[in-house]
Amino acid sequence: WNRLWDYSEKNVSAFKEYGVNIDHVVPVGYVKELTRIRFVKNPDIDVLFFGIMNPRRKSIIDQMSLNLKVGVINGTYGKRRDALIGRSKLIINIHYYEVKVLEMVRLSYLLANHCAVLSERSSEHDLDDLLEEGVAFSDYKDLANRARELIDSPDERAKLSKRGFEIISARSAIEYLREAVKTISN
Repeated sequence: WNRLWDYSEKNVSAFKEYGVNIDHVVPVGYVKELTRIRFVKNPDIDVLFFGIMNPRRKSIIDQMSLNLKVGVINGTYGKRRDALIGRSKLIINIHYYEVKVLEMVRLSYLLANHCAVLSERSSEHDLDDLLEEGVAFSDYKDLANRARELIDSPDERAKLSKRGFEIISARSAIEYLREAVKTISN
């Protein structure tokens, strides 16, 4: 009775190459309990990045740091991380690897909390297309310039955060799980 689920069709293919069978794809969805970050009235961080640093990510962060106040955190979770997100105007997502798998779980949490998000385009075009109106996507080489544009445009950030929340909140985690559980009893 072992069942293995994953959120990504791309991961299913990768697992198959190693002889691992994924029984069901359960898309990343929303529950209201995810919406919990409190935002400060006057954010003091222009752009926040959280994740493990590597040269690829550092290059973009260094470029942004020339004219923006950039926060970088790693290994910070829960209330401490959420407090930093709440002090930030924009969250940036830069892929660790050139493979460019979209960090959907990370993005879904940010969108569930009405964050303005700038993300490097991914190799998962279907997910990029799904989130396009609620996430500002950019090619790697243009991320620093795009961050500057978004910081200079509070209206665009507000539209992104509103639309991003609408997109993610329409994806019911309960319904996705209900469908997955049905496959167990069949």
